[in-house]
Amino acid sequence: MPDLQEMEKKYLIKKEETYGEIIRFITTAITEKTAVGPYFVKEMLQKNREYRYFDTFDGALEDKDLLAYVGPLEREGASASLRERPEKNDYALTVKFPTDDPEVRYEDDFRFNPGVDMYKVDPNGLVNMWSPLQKIIELGGNMPLQEVVRLTVDTTRFNLFRDDDHRLEVAVDYVKGKSPVGISREFHELEIEVRAKGENNDKEKAAAFFSDKYGSQLVYSRLPKWIKMLHLMRGQEILSDNPPDQID
Repeated sequence: MPDLQEMEKKYLIKKEETYGEIIRFITTAITEKTAVGPYFVKEMLQKNREYRYFDTFDGALEDKDLLAYVGPLEREGASASLRERPEKNDYALTVKFPTDDPEVRYEDDFRFNPGVDMYKVDPNGLVNMWSPLQKIIELGGNMPLQEVVRLTVDTTRFNLFRDDDHRLEVAVDYVKGKSPVGISREFHELEIEVRAKGENNDKEKAAAFFSDKYGSQLVYSRLPKWIKMLHLMRGQEILSDNPPDQID
């Protein structure tokens, strides 16, 4: 069974100007030692990643019917993606499954050795080798996986500390997407994730800080990036989930 993973707080950033403002604010907080709520920013990292996301579309993509079709993995809130992991010098096929708690998911990785061509990997060939992928196939109606969207994610990542403990990771992302039928869109996103010394309460406090600071420019949405991208490609608005609880 895959590992149980706590999900991030995810916010769509409505305007590019606000995306730049958030990056400038947190970057300045490092040099000026400005507090981000009860936390201080000590480290910053920039990186670029590419992802391939899969669903079971039963010919819909070949019929150029993406705008009218919603795949079963998207409906279930599950996912299967392939990406490079430079920090581990490998590639990984990652599967994720929803749980009864919307803030928690199951997640597991299948590792590929360095040198693999991620654009030639067919995940269907791994079904009999890796049981988490079998669950994905079952959720998809036992149909073959097909690439539905490709994302390029430019991330500026900040590590937040309280005292000497690394509590949180805040990522400010610029996400570009392209479908197999040539549709392209982009959006910006803020993510807040608990790290080794952090707790769920830390995540909620940081979320409340950014919500108070940027207000209506942030849309709280648990949707994964690839589903947000598909919504935008269909011309759909990213709607807010119920707002997170405020922490005293």
